[in-house]
Amino acid sequence: MTHLIKLATGKLNDPILMDWALDRYRQAREGHSPRQQAMEQTWFDELTLRRWLNSDDHETLNRLFVHLPEEQFSNLGQAIAERWNDWGGNLAYHSAPVLARYQPELAWRCFAEPPGGRHRDVESILGVIRSLPVLPPEDGLVLLKAIATQVIASTEGSFSRELKLSELLSASLAFDRVVALEVIKAQLKAITSIREWDRLLDQVARGLFGHSVYGQLASDIRKGHSNQSFQQLAPFFREDAPLERLDDLSRKDSGVDDLTVLVDRLLDEQDHIIVQLISEATQSERLAEHRERLEAFLIGIVASACEHKVLDATHMPLQETATLLAADLVEPRHFEALLARLRMFDQGEVMPALVESLERERTAYGSLGIATAMGELGWEGFTTPLTVSMGEECGDFLHEAANKALIRIGKPARDH
Repeated sequence: MTHLIKLATGKLNDPILMDWALDRYRQAREGHSPRQQAMEQTWFDELTLRRWLNSDDHETLNRLFVHLPEEQFSNLGQAIAERWNDWGGNLAYHSAPVLARYQPELAWRCFAEPPGGRHRDVESILGVIRSLPVLPPEDGLVLLKAIATQVIASTEGSFSRELKLSELLSASLAFDRVVALEVIKAQLKAITSIREWDRLLDQVARGLFGHSVYGQLASDIRKGHSNQSFQQLAPFFREDAPLERLDDLSRKDSGVDDLTVLVDRLLDEQDHIIVQLISEATQSERLAEHRERLEAFLIGIVASACEHKVLDATHMPLQETATLLAADLVEPRHFEALLARLRMFDQGEVMPALVESLERERTAYGSLGIATAMGELGWEGFTTPLTVSMGEECGDFLHEAANKALIRIGKPARDH
């Protein structure tokens, strides 16, 4: 492969060759191969990227922005700014954050004063909204308010407006809660389906706490899809977290009043205002049918408010570490801390514990965390159980996690 890197250096001016190079780079990056850095330095150097910026091949250029680290474009902000207003679609979307990071003043001119105003295609505007956290705070807030006002007042097609409001919600929850309240009100008025309601609740939870796993857990418990309980996850939470109460409420048909008391007690003022708006909206006849989903959302919010920001797993026993890593959550929590703890034990102790957990949790979300940990540890002995996890009886998510883990393990897994 080193020979190929040298052979292709300086020859990536052809779209077919560049596609080949990007595919090889992506594989090296997924496998954390040491070749990744060599490719960045020799294949995707500043001169090569500048040539592609000067080309009209927007498809290839978009792939470069998608797959390469933003740092590769750190000296090309001026060139990106000169072309951004002529770009559209996915290319404008993926390049906007790069421009904002490395040339914020030029980005401001492109985003705030483009020819014809902000009446561009949806992807371009979504790219601008996505870039707001990277801009200087004052500039980002001015632009956020201007775009929010325009989108909320617009009468464009419902799908385009929904996409923009969704992106605005994520940005405004991080930037300005006053704007966030207006965006949420606009979304509540426009909700016409359960899918839209679920997405709003998920986005609010993610905007407030960075994830929505505990709301999903509450929903799975109520539907009988999970045997996981909040009490089993006690190390993730403060001592005053009402975990037993959350388990009880997850199994009840109705508990909004009890949950409201917990929300009032445990959330800070800014978060409380947002959650209260959502709760009050379900009192309307139009949204009353979504009350059960609101309860799962509130349980998740209360749990997230009580969760440790950082997990101290330094002295955690091996079995407890493996059990928490295999928690039946749609996304693993405190993965890095648990993985770091696993590395402190002898390999001979860790391997059977993880293999047993993977077998036990094969059809649950917990299998994803175990498979990912196996890949990060990179031990050859995990090859067989991971290969078995790609069988037909296992779900697509485990297939993908096991495949990525095998790539991380590398040559022994390939030979197997």
